[in-house]
Amino acid sequence: MNRRMLKCIAIIIIASLIFGKSYAYGLHSVSNVCDVESSIIKYQGDRALDEFRTYWTLFRKAVIEKDTSTIIALATFPIQTRGTFDSDPIIKLNKGRFKKTFFSFLESFNGIDLEAGTNYDFIKNKKVISERVVNNRIRIGDMVFLYIKNEGWRLSFLYFVPAKR
Repeated sequence: MNRRMLKCIAIIIIASLIFGKSYAYGLHSVSNVCDVESSIIKYQGDRALDEFRTYWTLFRKAVIEKDTSTIIALATFPIQTRGTFDSDPIIKLNKGRFKKTFFSFLESFNGIDLEAGTNYDFIKNKKVISERVVNNRIRIGDMVFLYIKNEGWRLSFLYFVPAKR
């Protein structure tokens, strides 16, 4: 077994011991750990946060303007979504289903900031990013954004249960 594989196994074990099932939302699946492991340690801190802040400006503007094509371009597919409990099933959304789901998400109560109202209001009012980048991910409200090598930041996960088809 090579050094990279041992490192990968150690990350999986430590993460599952510390975070339990809740760690899965950030990784989307344990098998992805080895694929992103080499950039996890490197892509954190000020540079990552500065790049995310630039991305957030574009994403926020697209949401405020309801620019569907830009929002889709700033996401990675399939987008994953689930309810707020770790035991809630993960649902994968293609671009077509994402459009309807995302606008329903924007209209729903944000569940984080009682004064912000809907997710749309939360995004519109969220001008300053103070959250931290951890393991190539950052959670803003009920959204998780992922840094993808050679692509940059992308919306990858929503804490929201979409309506049945």
